[in-house]
Amino acid sequence: MGCIICGKKGVNVGAAVKCFKQDCQIYFHVECAKRANYCMEVDKKTSRNSREKIFKIYCESHRPFKIILEINELNQKEIEDIQKFAKTIEKCYDAYNKHQLKPKKMISKTERNKLLRQALQTRK
Repeated sequence: MGCIICGKKGVNVGAAVKCFKQDCQIYFHVECAKRANYCMEVDKKTSRNSREKIFKIYCESHRPFKIILEINELNQKEIEDIQKFAKTIEKCYDAYNKHQLKPKKMISKTERNKLLRQALQTRK
């Protein structure tokens, strides 16, 4: 069987695995599935003799609802984090613009001496 994602089939391109759903006939390469964000679960079965791991990989149509909810929650949290970050940047930008200091005007020595003399005369 060929990979539903890349369309390649044959021994030269690697083994294709079947969707874990019993009646589904969709095959794909594990690496292609990883790049396409397909879902993979690992069940740990413990028996007397061994700790066996069962890898379940699903096509896009059959991924479990629990995992879809987890993905949506992660996406929502990511969106909220980005929005908070954008608001923080906006506040910083507003504060910067509000309190931005204007550069002082440079004056020559003659002008400075003139201003000092005027200040001294007004004191007297």
